[in-house]
Amino acid sequence: MERARLKQADLANAAGCSQAAISRYLNGRIPKAAELYALSKLLGVSMEWLLMGGPDPGVSLKNTPATESRAESLEEALTSTGEKLKEILATLDALRRPESGKGKRGK
Repeated sequence: MERARLKQADLANAAGCSQAAISRYLNGRIPKAAELYALSKLLGVSMEWLLMGGPDPGVSLKNTPATESRAESLEEALTSTGEKLKEILATLDALRRPESGKGKRGK
């Protein structure tokens, strides 16, 4: 609201609710679904963000050097883990197969 330079009364009028309702929402009361949707559209944020909060919705964490580096690290870790998992599964498969000739007695 502060970023958009809106007063509670202005926001209430645009959302179709009372200024008192906006005040209650700002103090922790959960809005009705229709009002929550209207508020999210008016403010340009998700309904989840309105309910849960979080980082400033105007700040994108996507495609920053830190997130790119972290994404690369995670991708490498996943690739390595996937390769190790394949090795483990191959070993388990080999252990499950009966060895040829073992356990058979000559006639």
